[in-house]
Amino acid sequence: MIKNNFKLKNIVALTGLTYFVLIDYKYFGIFFIFFFIIFGFELKIDKKYEIFYQIAPIVFYIKKVLSGLFDSLSIYWLKTGNNDFYLQAQFPDIKIDLNQYLCQFLLGRYSNYYFENISTCPMGNYRYGPLHHLIRLNVNVFQGTAIWIFSLSIFLCYFYIKVTNKNRDYIPYFAIIFLSPVANFAFHQFNMDLFLNLSAFYFITNIKNKRYVNLNIFMVLLISLIKQHPVAILIGLVFYFLHFKNYRKMNFVIMSIITFLVFNLLYFEKLNLLSGQPRPSGAHNATGFLSFSQYFWVQVMNSYGGYRYVLLIFTFILTLAFSIAWFIRNSRKITFNKYGVDNVTLQYPYIIWFLFVGLYANYDYRNLILILLSLFILKNADTFTIMTYLLLLLSSFFPSYLPSEIINLLFVLKFSSYIYIYAYLLNIGFIPIFNKLNLIKNRKSY
Repeated sequence: MIKNNFKLKNIVALTGLTYFVLIDYKYFGIFFIFFFIIFGFELKIDKKYEIFYQIAPIVFYIKKVLSGLFDSLSIYWLKTGNNDFYLQAQFPDIKIDLNQYLCQFLLGRYSNYYFENISTCPMGNYRYGPLHHLIRLNVNVFQGTAIWIFSLSIFLCYFYIKVTNKNRDYIPYFAIIFLSPVANFAFHQFNMDLFLNLSAFYFITNIKNKRYVNLNIFMVLLISLIKQHPVAILIGLVFYFLHFKNYRKMNFVIMSIITFLVFNLLYFEKLNLLSGQPRPSGAHNATGFLSFSQYFWVQVMNSYGGYRYVLLIFTFILTLAFSIAWFIRNSRKITFNKYGVDNVTLQYPYIIWFLFVGLYANYDYRNLILILLSLFILKNADTFTIMTYLLLLLSSFFPSYLPSEIINLLFVLKFSSYIYIYAYLLNIGFIPIFNKLNLIKNRKSY
């Protein structure tokens, strides 16, 4: 059978990786969707091929950084993405961020009405959290962009090498995951989420370090005030410390959440923190229950206005996800026995983070949170869940210029895989809660 022909599978996979890394990335996701469907989702490689898989993402992102920063190499930049977002701009998000910080510096220097005039800056008075609008940097945007990209890229490379060296059996999966459209989309934009995810990984990984635990919690609070949604990490940490009966740290996390809320309330009238936020709904580049709801109402039903109907669709999708979660919970084919309570609790900040942002409208780079859960899923999940997980990462941001029939198929794949993974992680998120409830029930029975 072709699925068991690992020699052929490696030849096809390595040929594909070589082409997409060195020549043209454009159809990476579509290629590997078909690859996994045809060859199956088990990747076994000989040791001699291991290094090729491991270095493929490193080579690709070095190429992307250089071609994005130097105009003489810009022709190669067009070969490192899907080429249909933000008019092929190089690293647009970080440039907008730095322009915003420079504008805020000049505004703070020359204006007595800082928040009243902040709408004149590139982002206006919305986009991220309140702390983002208090950052003032007198920075050369080109130099700042280059320094930030090189610095963060080095840390991302270190993170990738460290993870793959510790888990060599999963190197081929990691190569494909780190080259997936989700990761490449974030890197193409050089969105703040790259920094948030790397920071969150470091802070949560070192949360057991008693010496720096309060500092790590405080740093999570800071990144939450910059871009709001990481506050879900703090919510996850509340249960983390509750589970391990570290009530002192739990109270510190609760105080951090209260600080987050107070800080937002103080600047709520001065900044357009909620109503002004963009809500993406593209079939090819957006995920989240609200994104899907808007897409179905505006694009599929060809209707405009009447946001109450979007909320009705949202309620239906949310109910669907909970129904699938209930079905998975009671399915004999899918078991959660591998997920120990302690192991799940260690991943709880990431799980709550993903479940939280999934309720909203997000560009596909928000699914970077799933990459932080990749080893957890690859090691513990059943084959079908691993398959669905990989298909989601590969279909999360696809070219919008494809034929409409293919776009519709890819959207159905992305939507269904997203709902399933959300429902699956919802089940895992309830494991510690059910465990606590069972303990309470058993105590009462005595």
